[in-house]
Amino acid sequence: MVYDRIKQQMMDTLPFVRLLGIRIDEIGSGTSKVSMPEDPKLNNHLGTQHAGALFTLAETASGAAMAGGFADLILGLPGLLAWQAMEGWHFHARGRTSDQNERA
Repeated sequence: MVYDRIKQQMMDTLPFVRLLGIRIDEIGSGTSKVSMPEDPKLNNHLGTQHAGALFTLAETASGAAMAGGFADLILGLPGLLAWQAMEGWHFHARGRTSDQNERA
């Protein structure tokens, strides 16, 4: 299926995502679910998950959702780069963390 091909292409071309252990669990038409394992190496000095790791998790989810939304067109295109992003953190992340994006 096209979503599996997009998922594989993303995992093959995103080495930092692989380094953090992030998995793209699902991709749909404008939706995604991603996860990151609990790993003390990904924690900050407070023992919670580092904001850089969490931002990468969120960025991976948004990229996968965007790719899913353009599934018919995305597979032959060169890589796309987000030039601006803003996140608001509302809690300290502990344990296994996940994120998902859906079209508004």
